Formats: sequence, structure tokens, C-alpha cells
Amino acid sequence: MKVLKKDLTASSCGEQIKNAIPCTFRNHAAAVKSAATVHYVDQSGLDKTFFALTAPVDPLFTIADQYDDDVIAACLLVAGYRSGRDLTDLENAVKTAESAAAPLEKRDADLRKQAAACKDSDAAKHATIMAEISKNGPALAAARDAVEKARAALGEQLEKDIHSWLNGFEKRAGMLTAVSEWLYKNASDGFAAIAKAADLAVRRRAGDFAGRMLAMVDNIAADDAFPLNQKGRRASCADNVENDIIKAIKRPFNGGVGYKHTATGGTRYCDVPLKSGSEITIEKVTD
Repeated sequence: MKVLKKDLTASSCGEQIKNAIPCTFRNHAAAVKSAATVHYVDQSGLDKTFFALTAPVDPLFTIADQYDDDVIAACLLVAGYRSGRDLTDLENAVKTAESAAAPLEKRDADLRKQAAACKDSDAAKHATIMAEISKNGPALAAARDAVEKARAALGEQLEKDIHSWLNGFEKRAGMLTAVSEWLYKNASDGFAAIAKAADLAVRRRAGDFAGRMLAMVDNIAADDAFPLNQKGRRASCADNVENDIIKAIKRPFNGGVGYKHTATGGTRYCDVPLKSGSEITIEKVTD
């Protein structure tokens, strides 16, 4: 199945981010469950429902919560969350690595500007500049690598703190409320960066999760398993459910990440400009 990949623009709207975090993947899982729930009136005139999937959707919700927690952790990491645990050594290591890399980065940028400014008549000068860039290359690469390793080490510990905080709540609703309140209190001026982090975190898992939803199509009950309605006809059929599930899959992943937006009333997917119309392929995931 092919759908359009849509890039979200980073928004400075705090209300949008506040309401974005609680939804994402769990909302998508709920959409699949809803699509597979057939409402009908039986032959006695009673309102009933029939669940058209032969496979349980609980694992899909478990993965959804896991992925949503990953998105929340990415947001809190960018927002500067700190648990109070002493990470001074790791933070100082990042500063030291960045300080060591700064002059090398500046020199490289200056040399590249000089090289770009050379005219056709400055071939010798250009060659000299490029030679120095090449000579400085290994040191610059090593400095960049040191920065990345220092940041990764700090990030790993921060993520442990974040997940420990998220797992400490008795109910998920309380956790989501606490996260929103923390963001408003501590990162009200950083929502553009938080939005970007959320978008990237969702995209890293979107293909896998859409594939898990798509696999549900293989578990739709046979037509003769659907109950009879008050007119003695089948309440629905597998084709209808399949179409509804595919719509549930394509809606969030074809129309953006699926952020919840209640600032203007109601619930809707964000109306964001389409920046990329490239197609992505969603493969079924059955593990």
C-alpha cells in the first residue's frame, strides 16, 4: 500500500503540542479497533456489536503506548528535562568536546568560504586551501565523533530518567497530564523544537506501526461469521471492514502525523501544508 508522506511544519502553538503528545499511535490503534467493530440491530430489535477481527488488538495498543512513550521521551529530552540526578560529569564531557571541536569547525568553515570565493585565476590558492582542509579533516572528524559520543552518553542517561518518570505513574492519563503541565511550565518557549522532535520520533516508527495495523486485514472474519441483522441479512461483510481499516491506516499516515488539536474545538488532524509528496511503502508487520 502506498501513501503520501507528509511533513509537519514546526509550530509554536503550545496548545497543539500539549494535545499532540497524548494521541499519536494509541489513537491510530483505536481507529483500527473502531473500524473492526460492526454495530447492528439483531432480529429481536436489540442494538448489538460484532468484532470482526479474529486476532486480539491488545498487542497493537501495547506497541502504541510504547511508541507514544518514545515520542514523549524525545519531546522531554529536547525540552531539557532533568530528574535531579547528578549528571555533571556527562554534561561537562559534552561541553569539553564541543569546546574542542569549535575552533576546528570554525577553521573548516572559514577555509571553505575562502575556497568558494576563489576565482578561476586563483587555482593555486584554491589548491592550497583544499589541501589544508584535507589535512585538517581527520582531526575535525575525530572532534565531531567525540561530540556525538559525549552527547549520546548524556542522552542515554537522560532517557533512562525520563522513562523512569513516565513509568512511575499509576495511570496513563495522569502521566500525560503531568507531561503537558511540565512542558508548559518549563519549556513554553521551546515548542517549535519540541514539535520537530515529536515529528521525527513519530516518523521513525510510523512505517512499522502502519504495517502492524495493515496486518490486521489478514485477520478479518469470514463473511459467513458475521451475524444476521433484523432483516435477516448479514450485518456487514469482510470487504466493508477491510476498507474501513485501510482508511483508518491511511488517514493519519497520509495526512500527517495525526496530532490531536483541540485549541479550536473538537478533535481533528492538524491541517498542515504538504511539503513532500513522495510515496512511502507500508509493509505488513506480523511479529
